[in-house]
Parts: sequence; C-alpha cells; structure tokens
Amino acid sequence: KSCGDIESIDLPAGADGRPAGFGFLTFKKAESVAKAVAMDGQEMMGRWIKVKEADGTDGKRQERTPQKGPSEKPEGCTTVFVGNLSFQIDEDTIRDFFKECGEVTNVRLATDRETGDFKGFGHVEFADSAATDEAIKLVGEFVCGRAIRIDYAAGRSGGGGGGGGS
Repeated sequence: KSCGDIESIDLPAGADGRPAGFGFLTFKKAESVAKAVAMDGQEMMGRWIKVKEADGTDGKRQERTPQKGPSEKPEGCTTVFVGNLSFQIDEDTIRDFFKECGEVTNVRLATDRETGDFKGFGHVEFADSAATDEAIKLVGEFVCGRAIRIDYAAGRSGGGGGGGGS
C-alpha cells in the first residue's frame, strides 16, 4: 500500500502543541504523488483522509474550495452556520475571520451535551442581515487548515430550547 519513497514528512501542531489535523508528505518521485492523491476519501487508521496535491500555502488560508451554493436566505437572517471547523478553533479566531463582514454579536460553538466536546460546527450571529451575505462569500476559505462551510442559518421557531424556570 505504499505510494513511493517519502523524502520528508511535516505534521504541523496547533498553538497548544497538539496535532493540527493535517500534514505534508514530500515524495522522492512525482508519480508517487498521483498514487497518494488516488487515496483521497479512503479510511486510514479509523479516520477519513483528504489527500490533495500541495498548492504551496503550507495549510494556511488559501484559494476557496468548491461547495454547493448557499440555501435561500431567510428574511431578516442575521446568523450563518459554519461547519467543517478545526477542533482547535476558538471563538476569537472565528470573530477575527468574520470581522470584515460586519459586527459579530455572538458565536455559538456546538458541543456534545454529554461530554462537552466540540462537534466541529457552530453559528455566527451578526448585528445586521447584510453581514451574512458578506460571510457567505467566504465559503471554502481555510481557517486553522480546514476549508469551512458557510450557509444561512435556518430560522428558529418555538423560542429556543427551554432550560429552566423558577
């Protein structure tokens, strides 16, 4: 299952020293790259892998990747869904990423109710509806080494998820 001889391996780490979730292999021969790219979408050691030829950005913010178009924008929408987020992301990184779109009023990162673990997606709320249109333009941009998904958030009905009373 070898693709060929590897010249070097680079596995970047996040600020906390934990693996960033991606890496770079440099092969000794060009034909090895094609063999590696053919493994895109397969499972390796219990994890789905994304394999593509490097584009010289070292995993930093780069050109956009394709995504199906956004859903229809709900009237008065001020919130976007953000998905495919790195498990190392934090609220400040998200606020910084969306700051040029407009005033970010709230960031909600989804967590597992039982464990509290981050689930890899969330919602970003803006002060005005026009900011969501600007946010949608950032679909596929890379944040923390991952091409993020962005879509208009569906309206919430019923006034939220309960939680208390006295």
